[in-house]
Amino acid sequence: MNTNFGIFSTQFTIPLIYALNIGSILNFLCSGIIMLIYSINTTKPYAKTLLNFAWKKPLYSVITSTTCIILIIIIAQTLLNMNIPLIGTTTVTLPSYFTEGVNITLTTTSAFQWPLYIAITAATLCIIARIYHEKQQKPQTQQ
Repeated sequence: MNTNFGIFSTQFTIPLIYALNIGSILNFLCSGIIMLIYSINTTKPYAKTLLNFAWKKPLYSVITSTTCIILIIIIAQTLLNMNIPLIGTTTVTLPSYFTEGVNITLTTTSAFQWPLYIAITAATLCIIARIYHEKQQKPQTQQ
């Protein structure tokens, strides 16, 4: 998740989001290394254990991030009465109880960036690897 906040040419970083990003990067890195080890040694007895460990991580990450983004937007719309777009640009007026009666209007732009699309591709490839491994492990019947 990439968030850019800037006011008066000053960039802000939220430590919690930064820590979640680092954790996600490490999670994907471990999963990718394990999938590479699996792809080299698919016939070894420990190959299925490696695959079972690694194939779910990208899928869970994509599902969790997408769900969290949608939940944050729903919460902002219902509790704070702020219309934040999932994709696109809109003008958001902050509620008066936040600004002590002052009207503040912000232009908000949101979009999915390329790391999400790469994560979706990685999750899809992991699912395909899992299906392929299952087909490979089934004994073939001869007719």
